[in-house]
Amino acid sequence: MISVQAVQESQWEIWRSIRLRALSDAPQAFRSTLTQWSGPNDQEFRWRERLRNTAIALVAFDDDISIAMVACDTVTKSASMISAMWVDPQYRGKGVGDLLLDKITQWAKISPDIEQLMLYVKSDNHHAKALYERSGFLESSDIYVDEHHRDTCEVAMVKHVGRYTM
Repeated sequence: MISVQAVQESQWEIWRSIRLRALSDAPQAFRSTLTQWSGPNDQEFRWRERLRNTAIALVAFDDDISIAMVACDTVTKSASMISAMWVDPQYRGKGVGDLLLDKITQWAKISPDIEQLMLYVKSDNHHAKALYERSGFLESSDIYVDEHHRDTCEVAMVKHVGRYTM
């Protein structure tokens, strides 16, 4: 059975384990690299700091095996940025990504002042873009070009979660 758990700083080893798997499996999907988080950079204080500075970090489990992750960081008083979204290849297409985005949306709706969720996705990652669109994200005109990988760009996607009036 699939369950989702918020991961706290004290549970850094859970986050570390799945984050390293994600960076190894899909390096093209992240701005961070496996090298930046492994070897001599793989230190407890860094993992704890990452979780301490994250508004919410969720991990999906199949029984006791971690299978997916997502984090959300506060960007402005009214917006939070989704990052570190990853689903184990064996679980893709089975609704796990949808479940994580639903949980993040629920969290945002009850969080004071958050009006929108934002994220960046590689422009050629059509499966991820379809997942985000199913969850209510709309592509915006904002783009990000990595100075180290100028051949790829990321597009911004935004989802309004309420609390604003027109």
